[in-house]
Amino acid sequence: MPRLRTVAVAALAVLLSGCGSLGTSSLTAGSRATGTPPASGVVAPASAPGTAGPGTAGPGAAGPGAAGPGAAGPGAAGPGAATSGPAGTITDARNGYRLTLPKGYVQVQDRATLDRIVGAGTKAAGAGTVTADSFAFYALSTFTGTSLNLVVTPAAGLQPADVVAADAQAALTTQLTGMGLKNLRFTRITVAGTPALQSSSTVPATGGTRQMLQLYVAHADRLFTLTLVGTRTPTADAAAVARSLTFS
Repeated sequence: MPRLRTVAVAALAVLLSGCGSLGTSSLTAGSRATGTPPASGVVAPASAPGTAGPGTAGPGAAGPGAAGPGAAGPGAAGPGAATSGPAGTITDARNGYRLTLPKGYVQVQDRATLDRIVGAGTKAAGAGTVTADSFAFYALSTFTGTSLNLVVTPAAGLQPADVVAADAQAALTTQLTGMGLKNLRFTRITVAGTPALQSSSTVPATGGTRQMLQLYVAHADRLFTLTLVGTRTPTADAAAVARSLTFS
């Protein structure tokens, strides 16, 4: 499954850079409360996050995982195409999806910030083809610092059954373990009424390891890869995103 391997490279490039390159210190208390975009380009939710949210769960918790960066190639949407709505709803008409960010997450939209994230990630992963335009969106949790991003990759003819097939898992295993990920596990799940694949792993990062969940979903000749990375396995946040994901 070379298409899945290509997406794994792009997703890992972004998630590695997201581990510490942009922290929640970029968000001021005023911007969280009012929804005013701070100078960093991180856009706060339309409504202030509550005192309690999905948070993160330990590795033993159940639920869909995932996440990777934005769109690489023709027909893919850059960060400007995925627009935020009330309560953190993201709508991307070009790629035909809609989802809701978990409580406390804010979307990063500043191009300079995205370029910095991608530059660090591509250097770490050795993948030179990822640019800021590869992102569908990139977001951070103001509660936990967990990063969330989406990649939408053109994949003509790819079916949900292809994503969950044994050769897809084998291809991803080769790619991800070759890049240093540990404790890689796969689970078949259902997202938006179709079969999908979830992976969980431990990611090496500056200052310590991070826990990653990725979700691979095929729809309309595209592969959607969602990636969440945090200091603890972001199971609850990933499950919330997966439940909210719909296609038009």
